[in-house]
Amino acid sequence: MHLALLLLSLKRLRSRPGLTALLILSVALAAAIMVCIPVFANAVSRRMMAEELNARTGSSNRTAFSVRYYAWPTAARPLSIPEATYIRDWLADRLRREIALPIRSVYMHLESPRCRLLSEEGGSQLARSDLSAVRIAYVEHVAQHITVVDGEPFGQATLPNVLNVWVEISYAHDMAMQPGDTLVVSPEFGAGLEPMRMRIAGFFEALAAHHGRAVRALRLSSHG
Repeated sequence: MHLALLLLSLKRLRSRPGLTALLILSVALAAAIMVCIPVFANAVSRRMMAEELNARTGSSNRTAFSVRYYAWPTAARPLSIPEATYIRDWLADRLRREIALPIRSVYMHLESPRCRLLSEEGGSQLARSDLSAVRIAYVEHVAQHITVVDGEPFGQATLPNVLNVWVEISYAHDMAMQPGDTLVVSPEFGAGLEPMRMRIAGFFEALAAHHGRAVRALRLSSHG
């Protein structure tokens, strides 16, 4: 019975080739429309998302899929560089396990509390005693992104018992600093934080514009 109906249908289709071709074409067009609409909508959405991500990346000066963590230590509970490094590694591992994606790059920036930059009494050639408000910064592997334009090679200062720093070149010129100047850094807030001597070991400039953050002094990683 079923075979007879199939043979009859085939005979009818062969007897009217024009209508058969139109029927096949209409079915193909219907299938193409059903498939193409979501594909086209997905392509438009991807293009819009790419444009929005590019605009966001350009305005924020960072990669599109970036995550930023903050921590604000206190004078009663300061955070050392090894402790900050451990927390950074822990957060990176936790984030990688949560989103099941690899971490392509990590940037860590540490800053001191706001401090007053003072000239050392009788030992500095700078004109003013109270020079500026500064924050001393530490950036891991920053040597890859800067070049020392004057003074000692980065990370190779030998003077002990003093905080050796490299200062951004334009700020150094504004403050009339010279390599070898010895200043005093005094925290503005926080009980128990004593002033410390700071030596200008050299001047640096960033190798690329996106690395030229508002950093006035970079702390030496192993001296001071």
